[in-house]
Amino acid sequence: MPRPEQLPEDIKAIATLNAVPLRHESFDDDTENIVATVLGVAAKTRRWEDRGAWKAKIAYALGGAAAACMFVLVAALIHFWILSRPLSASIGAPLTTLLLISGMASGAWLGLSFEARKRKLR
Repeated sequence: MPRPEQLPEDIKAIATLNAVPLRHESFDDDTENIVATVLGVAAKTRRWEDRGAWKAKIAYALGGAAAACMFVLVAALIHFWILSRPLSASIGAPLTTLLLISGMASGAWLGLSFEARKRKLR
């Protein structure tokens, strides 16, 4: 690094700024940090750092859907024990199917929302 008196007047102030490291062992990371510092933006995330994100999303969505199905099943069993008739006899077969489908969809949505909140906290 040249001394401040060896630099032209318009860039002389750069000699007093803090340095950003540039090492051989982490050259790619360091160059991204330098570019981000110079441009004033955040360094972009790499795809390989997000490894397993799709698997986690699918697992949480399936878990949420399964939990919602269990909730609907327990509600249907309680309905059957109290009224001594199946849920489809009370609300009809199409609405029972719609209840199961909407329960699974909302459970999957809740699972994905939980996964997103968990990922944001990391």
